[in-house]
Amino acid sequence: MSGTVKNTQKTKSKLFSVIVFLIILLILFLILELIARLVVGNRLIVKVEPDGLFQFKPNQYGWYSYMLRIPHARINNIGARGEDINLSTINETRKFIFLGDSFTFGWERKENETIPSYFQKEFSDSVSINYGNGGFGIEHMISSYNFHKNLFNSGTVIMIIIEDDFYRHLVPYSGSFLKETFWKIKEKSSAIAWIWAAVTGTIDQIKNKNRSNPHGLDVFNTSGEMLVKFNQQVKNENKTLLLVFYEYNDTNYSNYAGNFCQRNGLRCITDVPYSMHLVSESGYPVFSEDKGHPSEYANEAVAQRITKYVYNLGN
Repeated sequence: MSGTVKNTQKTKSKLFSVIVFLIILLILFLILELIARLVVGNRLIVKVEPDGLFQFKPNQYGWYSYMLRIPHARINNIGARGEDINLSTINETRKFIFLGDSFTFGWERKENETIPSYFQKEFSDSVSINYGNGGFGIEHMISSYNFHKNLFNSGTVIMIIIEDDFYRHLVPYSGSFLKETFWKIKEKSSAIAWIWAAVTGTIDQIKNKNRSNPHGLDVFNTSGEMLVKFNQQVKNENKTLLLVFYEYNDTNYSNYAGNFCQRNGLRCITDVPYSMHLVSESGYPVFSEDKGHPSEYANEAVAQRITKYVYNLGN
């Protein structure tokens, strides 16, 4: 009997130790979560469509990068970055719908330092809508337009394209129970979301350093047709498409873009490097803190270049 009692006591002791350990872990996690919510805040929640389009859910404010120096962003009532849109008058107002990647979104920039925001200042009687999103390629931009296009019966669509956007393809979403569960956990926990973003972001940075750079290829010969088709689609829907081919320094990309636009009768801006030159000549930084994305000065210069083109277009 004494042996049985000892075994029972050992079992209870082990069980008690496990419970205490779990309680300590829970308390530590709650402390970590509280600190994360106070210091980091809430992460912007992304939803993924069946075709692979990822986009921010409407009506939220939070962080989108694990780097704490980066300002938070506001996602409005139609899932775009910026202030809310009055839907009751949207189709009575002149509209500029911006499509693009992180350059258009305004990575590392405040709400009033993005290209659409600077552009809006020049067209105060209109509405500029920022559907830029980090990691987007041309296929994502077109999918994003199609997802939201019923909101707008007219307007000018301004697509800002860097060369990398030609190589970022839209991949259909493949979900699973575990993936969906983990996403739900990340939506609720600031700490887990930030830790996950920090780990995956660091891994991506390492991979990008070792990735070969495909620049220099004439991407318009292989992928230009989808832009031509998109231009026709936008035209059929009573809208105008303006393509802005973005790079910091003048390379074959801008030259190929110019020839491509001329051949196909497209509205294009291909001299963005000159805007970058003006920023540099003025003594302002062209790059943001990460040395890859544009500064607020570069964003303002590009917005001014687009403004000039639109004025000349008389649109």
